[in-house]
Amino acid sequence: LIILNRDQTRAFDLESKLQCRAYSLDKIEDVMKEGYDVIINATSASRQEINLVPPEYLIPGTIVMDVVSKPVETMFLKHAQDRGCLIIYGMEMFINQAKKQFV
Repeated sequence: LIILNRDQTRAFDLESKLQCRAYSLDKIEDVMKEGYDVIINATSASRQEINLVPPEYLIPGTIVMDVVSKPVETMFLKHAQDRGCLIIYGMEMFINQAKKQFV
């Protein structure tokens, strides 16, 4: 697990709690160059149609998710789909969370 956060202090706090690697968001290109299997955008930036993930580093065939549900198809997901990634919409996460509440 690698966490990237816009706030470096929060990134390092999560690193300590989750015993993983963490960096400030400005290191995203370096981290993505290492490769990955799944990338999840958990920021609200997609609501403003801001993509914090450089599209040129999206690896075809990897799983890409945006937790934002509106807009459904964010700029991040559009770029991922164009690059041949397997995308998961934020609405799917919310539906599955709701299902769990009724179990």
